[in-house]
Amino acid sequence: MGDVTQTWRAPAASLGQLFGSKTRLRLLSLFLEFRDRRFFGSELTTLVRVRHSAVQRELRHLEELGLVKRTDGPYRIFYQADPGFPLFAELQQLLKRGRAISARKIATKSGNLRVGAGG
Repeated sequence: MGDVTQTWRAPAASLGQLFGSKTRLRLLSLFLEFRDRRFFGSELTTLVRVRHSAVQRELRHLEELGLVKRTDGPYRIFYQADPGFPLFAELQQLLKRGRAISARKIATKSGNLRVGAGG
């Protein structure tokens, strides 16, 4: 039998790397939502509103994990989600659930606001 601690640590370590930063999470969300679209680096920098160097660093991490594919074009480097990533569908579901939870929290908070209450 194998070592149980090694068995559960490997997936946990991979998920920890996957969600290691806000920039990575923003990129991940973008790639999961627009899985068929190719993005170039400066476009991603604009979309996630983070420094170019931070975006490049996180793109390298996502590429190393196998979630993003890099394609060198004649004038630009393109990045696209790799739906062949083993946890791709699960990550898409997780993103959808996260959005639903966020929407409920916003609705709950806005329901607690009292509009027009004088002081």
